[in-house]
Amino acid sequence: MIVLVLAVYSVFNMINSGQNTAGSINGFASAKPLTSFPGREWHPAFSADGTRVAFVWSDPDSPDGHATNIFVKQQNSETLLQLTDSPGWVAWPTWSPDGQTVAFVQGEWGAGTLSLVSSLGGAIRNLHPVSSWVEGVDFAPDGKSLLFATRSEQSGKYGIYQLNLQDLQVQKLLLDDGQRAGDFQPRFAPDGASVAWVGVGLSGHSSLYWAALPDGPVRKVGGDLANLQGLAFAADGRHLIYSASPAGTFNLWRIALNGGQDQVPEFIPTPGAFAWNPSVARKSGDLVFEQVQVDQDIWQIRILEKDPWQLETSAFLKSTRWEYEADFSPDGNEVAFISARSGSPEIWLADQDGKNLRKLTNLGSAGLTNLRWSPDGQKLAFNALQQGRSVVMIVTTRGAEPRILTPDGQSELFSSWSHDGNSLLYGSDLENGWELRRRNLDDEQSSPVTTKEVVSAVESSDGQFLFYTQPSQPGLWQQSLAENGQIDNGEQPELILDGLAIQDTHNWILHGESIFWVLRTGGVPMLAITDLTQGRVSLLTELSGMTGNGLAVSPDGLSILYPRTGKMEGDLMVLQGLE
Repeated sequence: MIVLVLAVYSVFNMINSGQNTAGSINGFASAKPLTSFPGREWHPAFSADGTRVAFVWSDPDSPDGHATNIFVKQQNSETLLQLTDSPGWVAWPTWSPDGQTVAFVQGEWGAGTLSLVSSLGGAIRNLHPVSSWVEGVDFAPDGKSLLFATRSEQSGKYGIYQLNLQDLQVQKLLLDDGQRAGDFQPRFAPDGASVAWVGVGLSGHSSLYWAALPDGPVRKVGGDLANLQGLAFAADGRHLIYSASPAGTFNLWRIALNGGQDQVPEFIPTPGAFAWNPSVARKSGDLVFEQVQVDQDIWQIRILEKDPWQLETSAFLKSTRWEYEADFSPDGNEVAFISARSGSPEIWLADQDGKNLRKLTNLGSAGLTNLRWSPDGQKLAFNALQQGRSVVMIVTTRGAEPRILTPDGQSELFSSWSHDGNSLLYGSDLENGWELRRRNLDDEQSSPVTTKEVVSAVESSDGQFLFYTQPSQPGLWQQSLAENGQIDNGEQPELILDGLAIQDTHNWILHGESIFWVLRTGGVPMLAITDLTQGRVSLLTELSGMTGNGLAVSPDGLSILYPRTGKMEGDLMVLQGLE
């Protein structure tokens, strides 16, 4: 199953250097284990009265250790009740208000079905088929409908839908204002009058959103985030509780719905480094969450032979913290990467063999992304989350103080260096939407490249063509650049890769006359190479454990780096008495 790891990096831009800068919440007991089974239990859901928790578990000791099923456990009992016996996957259990029924989604590969089962077990009732992954299911407080997030067959974007349980009719909630690439994990407010969800912006950053039903208006809660791993309404209906990751760890936070975009969230103390997917009992206010042990490292694929392909895969950079977004220097002798091994995400350098590590920055930022070398190998450009904004920065490889290029009050998304290194391509969040622009580094003057919603773009080595992706539809396009550096609007764009998924709009590398990219087959990420001269696509290998962004290719094209998430294990924990 996919969990929401569209950008597995950093978070709340209001928190500059970890937990201690935010207020903490008192008045509830320390976390206690609910489960301690082998493997990992996930997607916990409290019944309204707080007596039972439904969750997903894959028992590694079962005959089929890969199948997932839904179980129910009472808070004060070790008795475990299995509700499903599925050969595929199940996800996102949610309780009916009376506690008699559990809704969930089940399926195989990308397609699934919304289903119901008695909370005491029994026959499963299938309600509605879906043609893609479902990212979040929630029961209405009146018991009459379900909210769920899935991908539209027409646009390819994730949206929020409501399933009427009486006539099984589905309607899309009119919450999409065109300023987001997708909406996920919808949650009903306790009174059922409003809904909150995770929205991924055109920049790739996530935010919390809230709207009155049925159609808004849509309000943003707090500032931008780089990653979220779960969302719930507090029992009072006036706050949201969510999981986010400052300093490379995931913690729980509480934020008021009406506190404005500049408010500082309250930190909820939990044991361990990863607290995911909170769920709150609507009547008791108790909170259950996943306590997860997981690591992400950078792995390397070496191409030994090309005809036929012979590959070698091994770890390139490993630590107990997150490593991600590596990039080779133009001469191939160094690798820049982002790591939280020092306590907060920073830029590090390593030799081409992954040794001789040295830290380049001391930003203490909540998040860094989109790291790219300049063509001359003397500088690195990247994005940083600062004071609620995504800003573009440049730092020399000698380690001087980074230079902020984004004007005060604006938000920008770095895309790439120009082919000659004299300017940067970046997305600018303007009043009428995102626009791809070019900033000259000598005088910092800016000019438009295209008014299309482009979030990832690279010039060809001669500067004659622009390759780009769009957040609202899959694929990679090519279009000619005029002498002024703008797209030739008289020319129709050429679709180069029709198999590039929306979630991989940053996972492609233009390398000479080839494109290295991520191709999803049945939900599995595969490393693909497209020869632009012959139009031939070669599938090399599965990118095992790949999440988020961060594909890199060495100058000789023989080494590929990617972020790889290791084995996940974890238990469910309960906080009692949360106000």
